[in-house]
Amino acid sequence: MDKQTHSDPATITKVPIGRYITEILYSRNLTPHYLSQKVDFGKKDTVYSCLRDERRLSPNELQQISDILHVPIERLKQTDLEQEAFELRLLVRSKQRSPRAIDLGLKLQKLALGWTEKFDILNDLGSAYYYMDKFPQAHQAWLEALPLAEKIRDTFSETDRLYMVTNNLILTYTQKQDFSALTYLLDKVETAFTFSNPKRAGLLATSSAIIATEMGDYEKAQQKWQEAFEQFERTNDQSLIGKGYHNLAYYEFRVGNFAESHRLFAKALHALTPDPIPHLIAIGDYLKTLIKLKETDTALHMIAVARSIRELESLPDLQAKFHILESVATGNPQLAESVLQITEAGPHLKLMACKWIMHHLSHQGDADKLLRYYKKAEQFDKNVVTHWEEL
Repeated sequence: MDKQTHSDPATITKVPIGRYITEILYSRNLTPHYLSQKVDFGKKDTVYSCLRDERRLSPNELQQISDILHVPIERLKQTDLEQEAFELRLLVRSKQRSPRAIDLGLKLQKLALGWTEKFDILNDLGSAYYYMDKFPQAHQAWLEALPLAEKIRDTFSETDRLYMVTNNLILTYTQKQDFSALTYLLDKVETAFTFSNPKRAGLLATSSAIIATEMGDYEKAQQKWQEAFEQFERTNDQSLIGKGYHNLAYYEFRVGNFAESHRLFAKALHALTPDPIPHLIAIGDYLKTLIKLKETDTALHMIAVARSIRELESLPDLQAKFHILESVATGNPQLAESVLQITEAGPHLKLMACKWIMHHLSHQGDADKLLRYYKKAEQFDKNVVTHWEEL
């Protein structure tokens, strides 16, 4: 799951004034009918046309609404906070630690009126807190934004903001390790995208599958991986379909169905061939299935295929992974030595390489070499995964 927050583009688009007034009415438990009885626009239908933004409000009409709602005209037009909202958005989009962004968000939060304006500010405020590592505050801001996104969905049939805040809450619920609450959230919102946006529905189902796996609910994980794949199929996007096959194949590997994993990986690799990086990632996972099936020649062929793909040069962790799995496939521990020479490879991979080499040296009785690799391994975090199956 992505570790960056989700927000609107860097530009700020003001809410159309008719919709903005409608949102203010609803937030005060008032209706457009109430406004139509209070204003003098001639025909009542004129009020509804203005609220649907089908007709422009005249200065006199706008002044009437301002007086009835006790909201200044510049507030209704959203011109008074435009520059500060734009600055907040730019600070959040920079993904930098910014106390200024938090100050702006707190100020704007008090002044925002409509659902959409309130949502955008709360969502950006949550991001500002998140990039300052203030995760409880970020979580609270996004929790407050969620019902606003649901109201926007229910009233205007728009789901962009619901998708944004759901992805942001995935970050904080995961950080809190509160998978039960996250599962409840995902189950609640997924249906909003099932028919309207299969890509988003598939991505949310993928998140649900990952969470179910973390919780040890493999039956639900399989169900969600399958749902995600079916949604990706609806997009006709070969890259998404390939990733769907990859996810299913890796699930079958995790539960020990290696033959089925092999079959699904073949489909994944075919679909992902034009997309180099996902293709390389899929090869890396496919190798583990091949090793379990003792198909060493095929594994070595796939490693050669991977190394012929230019994009691998910029992916040090994948390079290291291929060295380790080549070592495992051939039973030659010295092949893992190359991992230690890849400067930018992650420390967990270097520790795994050391442990793999040490495992073999312990059986050979070479105490000097064993001690040398033991000292190398001491540099790395001992709490990380160190078995090749978890690569």
